[in-house]
Amino acid sequence: MRLSLKLQRKYDGAASKPGIREFVEGADLVLNLGGVIFGDINTGGYSGRLDPSRMITVWPDYVELGAAVELGGRGNKTFGPVRMKDILVALAKQAPKFKTPAFSRPTPFPKSGAAGDLITYPSLYSGIQQFLEPRDILLVDGSTAAAILPNLLMPEDALYHDQMLWGCIGWGTPAAFGAAMADPSRRVILVQGDGGHQLTANQIGTMGWHGVNPIILLVNNGIFGVEEVLQPNTDTEKTKKYDELAPWQYHKLPEAMGCRDWFCPRVETNAELDSALKQARKHPGASYIEVVPGPKMASSAPPATIERIYQAIIPPAE
Repeated sequence: MRLSLKLQRKYDGAASKPGIREFVEGADLVLNLGGVIFGDINTGGYSGRLDPSRMITVWPDYVELGAAVELGGRGNKTFGPVRMKDILVALAKQAPKFKTPAFSRPTPFPKSGAAGDLITYPSLYSGIQQFLEPRDILLVDGSTAAAILPNLLMPEDALYHDQMLWGCIGWGTPAAFGAAMADPSRRVILVQGDGGHQLTANQIGTMGWHGVNPIILLVNNGIFGVEEVLQPNTDTEKTKKYDELAPWQYHKLPEAMGCRDWFCPRVETNAELDSALKQARKHPGASYIEVVPGPKMASSAPPATIERIYQAIIPPAE
């Protein structure tokens, strides 16, 4: 598989990859195009240390010098009306050109688990890494998977989308439908937890009605996994009752919603997952794979991420 050299480079406070945080926070100037919201998830749990005095924020119709609203107040000076498009055109013509900084190249997720083993989150994510192809569109719902999958090494011209601004679980199903409608020449792959899916699963029927062909990986662990991370239980063997989900038979949903000729297996072992992914790639229609992780696999968020969430210092409201 050919892998892209144009790797994802995301500033995420203390959660940034090596070299990224130092490069961004040490820059002479940070150009904030469109008004990036520096909230909890976008700063690794409010761990960003951007200097407001070295930031220029370009909004759609005005420019702000100094701290944007999300960094604790209005900027020092505001200029407008001025259009973002005009600013970007002028910058492209007049701004000095610099070489792209060199960062260490990440490695693909390593293969994890034997074929006959029950699926674990590491084996699922390594399976997704091997499964992706050039020009795929990968969408990841607002689940614990969104803490891991941005680190995938993406194939050439593949796209990655998630929705972490508001932590909106359930976003993935309608987003996958929209992406599949927007560009039928690409294959859309959705990774979604069962908690979020229960909020917007009706979009499966809409996909079938319009004849799109995404590949959906529905991870069924029976709980709202994100809530279990945010509100830990002192008894690690049990989940909180209000986080438990109704036990849907997910792989039967497409047929019940009128979807025809969908490939809909339920998989529990690494071998079954590998076989299902290969068949889904060849299948001319849509695929809906219910992935059942092994026992005691409620959360896939790494311990460092969970610890950072608990230690986050939330900025005071204005």
